[in-house]
Amino acid sequence: MSDRDDRRRELEETAQLFSSVFKQTHKTLIVARKRAGSTEHLNAYPYRVVRFLSEVGPLPVTEIGNRLGIAKSNVSAAVNRLVKLGKAERMPSETDRRIIKIGVTEQGKAEMKEIHKAMIRTLADYFSRLSKKDQKTLNRSLIAVEGILEKLY
Repeated sequence: MSDRDDRRRELEETAQLFSSVFKQTHKTLIVARKRAGSTEHLNAYPYRVVRFLSEVGPLPVTEIGNRLGIAKSNVSAAVNRLVKLGKAERMPSETDRRIIKIGVTEQGKAEMKEIHKAMIRTLADYFSRLSKKDQKTLNRSLIAVEGILEKLY
């Protein structure tokens, strides 16, 4: 096997590990939402959109899609659902009335805060099963992963 093949296999292994962690995180999010008393389950796109907008503020649909790597049609569908649920709102741009920005409502912000708190509590419960040594190893590993991922963006 060539060095190029070895490198590709290693990259795919890393991608598989990352995907596995993401799946576990998603499962935890669902449990956390239930703990927070949220009965309206947002699938991945609406949740990602409202979470992202909660952090960065209002943006046009096209920019949301570009920054999240989601097709514009999927962002539009997610926004329509979020607006219907009262979690997001459409607002005209202050500089160009032809541009409509999507922002998170107070209800959407409050729900994101509650979901985040519930997810932290849920994760803390899961991690309470770890020994102190394993917890410290996990903390160091997550700090390293976070630092590496920040280099990608």
